[in-house]
Amino acid sequence: MMKVDKSEAKKILFEEASSSEGYPREWGDIVSRLSKVVADGQSKTFLPMLGTALLAKATNLDLDVFTLKSGLNRKGAYSARTLCKEVLAANAPRLQIDLGTTGREPLNNQPFFAEDFIHADLPVATKSKSGFEILLNALKLINKVNDKKEAKGALRAFLRLRKKSPKQRNYEFDLNNVKQLAEFINDVTTFVAMNSENGKRAQACAAGILEIFSSGNVITSRINDPDRKMAGDVNVIENMLTTHALEVRDKPVSENDIFHFIDKVEKFNISNAGVLSASKDQKNINLSEAYAYGMNKNINTVFFWGWDEYIRSILFLSKYNFVKSCPFLYSKIFERCVEMEVSQSGLDEWAKTGFL
Repeated sequence: MMKVDKSEAKKILFEEASSSEGYPREWGDIVSRLSKVVADGQSKTFLPMLGTALLAKATNLDLDVFTLKSGLNRKGAYSARTLCKEVLAANAPRLQIDLGTTGREPLNNQPFFAEDFIHADLPVATKSKSGFEILLNALKLINKVNDKKEAKGALRAFLRLRKKSPKQRNYEFDLNNVKQLAEFINDVTTFVAMNSENGKRAQACAAGILEIFSSGNVITSRINDPDRKMAGDVNVIENMLTTHALEVRDKPVSENDIFHFIDKVEKFNISNAGVLSASKDQKNINLSEAYAYGMNKNINTVFFWGWDEYIRSILFLSKYNFVKSCPFLYSKIFERCVEMEVSQSGLDEWAKTGFL
């Protein structure tokens, strides 16, 4: 039987929640994917389970994060329920961490209720199967972590991506605020043109729109990210493979820019490349050679002339309805603005368009 030092766990929780250090992209991707399926209506208990497992591993590398209670005949068994209740859930409100549920004992619910450990045959509702698979794979990866620095980095990804922004706490989103498509396009166009913030606003809008109308997981890179572990500013991932890469520019795009982007997309073995020019100063360019260049590399290439064309093209290809999705569009773009570290004045400006 193993016990978790709850004082040490709380210390680590507060340290990582306040840390300004970055986090591993792969763990950010896992947290984002699980957050998306939970937001789409799958079991809310998956998020606190993931957070508890990450906190447990950051506290003690020898723990088995598949266990839910201590005293089992299983190496590394510990009480996930106790750690979640007395440390993670107890301090989440103070740290403004969104666990997806507000209960004091998140793990005393299905599918974890009355179970000793997590396994593939837990009583998971059919609609929650995909989220449970993400959780199972994440737990397998967590159990393989044998370095404290890596464990804390993974925990930091969870805390950073699940942290509520001040404006998320202060604004109530109006779910009855359904606008016409032309009005939404105008809101986005005006918001980006008002102040580009070095491309942050454009990237946030492009990613938020794509996330709502895409069936895949949408990830973004930071502005001026020197790492460049992904092609383009916004990627769509389906079944663990990157299917689409989008470059977002708030400055005029040249024909050569598109050629260079196609080369970059080819290196990442991605089939679809898109370039969005959000600049009001965009000049007319000949795209025929660039498109042919992409086809020769088996890459479908598209250029979007501004927000109107970008938004209408995505809507045409999407299975989701604009009217039903409209209220969530404003909220999702707001979340992406927070993620991209748009200024407080920028957050205020966007909030006025869709919040009470």
